[in-house]
Amino acid sequence: MRNKITTSGTASLYRDAEVRTGQNGGKFVTLTFSTSSEWTDKASGEKKKRGPFWHRLVIFNKELAEYAATLKANETIEFHGGEVETRKWTKDGVENKATEFVFRWDCDINGYLASKTDSGSVASSAPAATAKAPECDDDMPF
Repeated sequence: MRNKITTSGTASLYRDAEVRTGQNGGKFVTLTFSTSSEWTDKASGEKKKRGPFWHRLVIFNKELAEYAATLKANETIEFHGGEVETRKWTKDGVENKATEFVFRWDCDINGYLASKTDSGSVASSAPAATAKAPECDDDMPF
């Protein structure tokens, strides 16, 4: 079974896109955003809200990363596809853990790649082998 997420909805970026360099020298982009859930309680008719929930999206797909690097804080994004990965690192003797959405292929943000294909389906730029997420020297939370 393939580790794949499918999302629906929109999110607002917390800060400008960050272009980063992994330990292997490869470039990638990270987007930080929050989501929340809203609904109307059937019994009381009262509006309810859960959140915010904070997320990080890591983009390795080169063409999509070039587009994502232009995104600014407070912009609304809609994204589709990707995988969920958990990474661990130690900084200053403290073990850290982060779970992130990772985009390598079969993914899109704001319909950018879909708009560049003739069929309207999301373009795939799958590498010959699965790339490993780079180690980042960063602190969490966002």
